[in-house]
Amino acid sequence: MPLYRRLPKRGFHNIFAKKFAILNVGSLNQFAEGTTVTPELVCQEGILKKLEDGLRVLGQGTLEKKLTVRAHHFSESARKKIEEAGGTVEGRELMAELNPLISSIPHVLNIPDLRKRLLFMLAMLAVYRMGSWIPTPGVDTFALQEFFAQQQGTIFGFLNMFSGGNLSRLSIFALGIMPYITASIILQLLTVVWPYLERLSKEGQLGRKKITQYTRYLTVGLALFQSFATSLALEQTVSEPPIVPDPGWSFRLMTMLTLTTGTAFVMWIGEQISERGIGNGISLIIFAGIVVGLVPAILSLGQGLPPPLGFGGAEHLYGCSTC
Repeated sequence: MPLYRRLPKRGFHNIFAKKFAILNVGSLNQFAEGTTVTPELVCQEGILKKLEDGLRVLGQGTLEKKLTVRAHHFSESARKKIEEAGGTVEGRELMAELNPLISSIPHVLNIPDLRKRLLFMLAMLAVYRMGSWIPTPGVDTFALQEFFAQQQGTIFGFLNMFSGGNLSRLSIFALGIMPYITASIILQLLTVVWPYLERLSKEGQLGRKKITQYTRYLTVGLALFQSFATSLALEQTVSEPPIVPDPGWSFRLMTMLTLTTGTAFVMWIGEQISERGIGNGISLIIFAGIVVGLVPAILSLGQGLPPPLGFGGAEHLYGCSTC
């Protein structure tokens, strides 16, 4: 059969669309003054035969009675006419019933296994954030932060954002999860051109475990290389005071050991969240790093804009011109 004959003639059907039963405000005059009109009461009175996925109230007709109307959706004209008649509109609670995600949020903590996984995920993310404030030995953190303050808007600022500020502090998690992501991408590309990895990818769970093991080894190798390059770059950076007070092989080896160990630990945290927590651990670690820098970025943007669009600088925040 040709392709044009297999395509839908009337468009595609949205399986997630909600179908509402329609009720006009003019039909509400059948109820007595002060009645609380609910979707169930509308069906009991025979005004509607079926509610479908909910009740939508439209503004056709006039309303002469003071009623409390509960529905899943109101048009602007219907809402206005009900309120002009002295009634009230209630729809937020019923709309939550249509969305299983919203209605299930309060019940999350009532499920023991789900509560345990959620608390474990939060605990692991807290450990990751605490480690981001432990500096690498041999680095003047104040001089390093001054250097990164001058690099805003460059590739260094971009990498620092993804690390959650770890790079500007050169914490033990400065490399973050980026070596693991790079290793995963490399092995995925090699799977296409290397027959051995291609066979492993088709062997099911056992083959995937083997590829994961190779990814960890490659992550450690990339972390060693990146940490060594980072130590060299810091030693050669000209600043006053110097970022590295005592350069040399002792500093390079200490940096390689510290940053590589931190990367391996972050990789372990991500795998533990994926296995014993909720969601993908690697994605959550990246998300946590970005969210941490979101509020300072918004404040920095607001201070850079002139009033009334932004904060207009420190004098508008603190009420003085000498801050």
